[in-house]
Amino acid sequence: DVTAVYMAQDSGALVHTAGIQFPASQVANGGANVLDDYEEGSFTPSYTLATAGDSSFTEDREYGRYTKIGRQVFFQIYIRTDGYSNSSGSGNLQVSGLPFASDSTAYIFRPITVAASDFASNNNPISATLANNVQYILLYKRADANDSDVLLDENSPVTGTNKNELYLSGSYNIS
Repeated sequence: DVTAVYMAQDSGALVHTAGIQFPASQVANGGANVLDDYEEGSFTPSYTLATAGDSSFTEDREYGRYTKIGRQVFFQIYIRTDGYSNSSGSGNLQVSGLPFASDSTAYIFRPITVAASDFASNNNPISATLANNVQYILLYKRADANDSDVLLDENSPVTGTNKNELYLSGSYNIS
């Protein structure tokens, strides 16, 4: 059995391998430059309101995939609904269910790409953000040509078949 392999001292060694394999569970290493964690998986994203009340979303499509490399999480989300009802829910429309909570560092840019269609009139999300220490994404719309973006709320989704269609992709750090 080979227990150690030493490379060239002049940094000129060429290593041939079939790939890098990570264990099923992380084996932490104290070295700052050691990649010791890689994970791929799926999750189930869903629409929620900040104050759920009796709100209900009937999602006919809800796909979430992620790749976690160290502290960095990359994700892709697709959601579409066939129904929405609400009489007492209120607040921000969110996409919940991310596989890990974002790190607690405030004022960190977390880029999210958004493509959306079939929301209530003038309510298609055009941008999104992930706050610190949460597992949900906030959605924004343009209030008008002269204003900044505002959060979508309980009046933004609509009911009906194949509505509230949303594609999201982005990345964020975890603690």
